[in-house]
Amino acid sequence: MARDAKNVYFYVRTLQQLTPRTDSNWMWLLIDADLNPKIGWEGYDFILNRTLDGNHTWLEKNAGGWKWERIAKVAFEVKGAELMLAIPRKLLGLTGTDDMGLDFKWWDNPQMQGDIMRVYLDGDVAPDGRFNYRYVGKSELSPGSDSDKE
Repeated sequence: MARDAKNVYFYVRTLQQLTPRTDSNWMWLLIDADLNPKIGWEGYDFILNRTLDGNHTWLEKNAGGWKWERIAKVAFEVKGAELMLAIPRKLLGLTGTDDMGLDFKWWDNPQMQGDIMRVYLDGDVAPDGRFNYRYVGKSELSPGSDSDKE
C-alpha cells in the first residue's frame, strides 16, 4: 500500500496468475479506515471487488452487519498475477496529507458471505486468519528530526 495527497493505492501479487475477475467472490479487499474494531462489519468499514462493473469495482461502505452500500466506482488493473487499484482518500474519510493509518485484508473466494470465521476455511486470505495488514503513513519529517530517529 502507498498513498499521496489524493489517493491510497493497493497492489497485490499472487504466486500464480489471478483467476478471472468474473468468478464470484473475486479478490475482496476489506478496509478498516478508522482503526476502530467496533465500527463496521467485524471492524471493516469498506469492501472492494464484491461488485464488479466492467473495468471498475465498486467501493462499498458498511451499512450495519453484512449490509453494504455502493458509494463510488473505482478503476482497477489486472495483469497476470498482479492487481492494482487507487481509491480517492476522501471516499475513505481520509483527508489531506496528515498522518493516517488503516488496516486491510485480501480475501479471495469466500464461500459464505457475512461469516468472518470463514477466513479460516475458505479461499485464500492475506494475511492469514483474523490478522490484518496495517499501514501507517506519517506526514513528511524534516531530516535529522527526533521523530526521524525512532
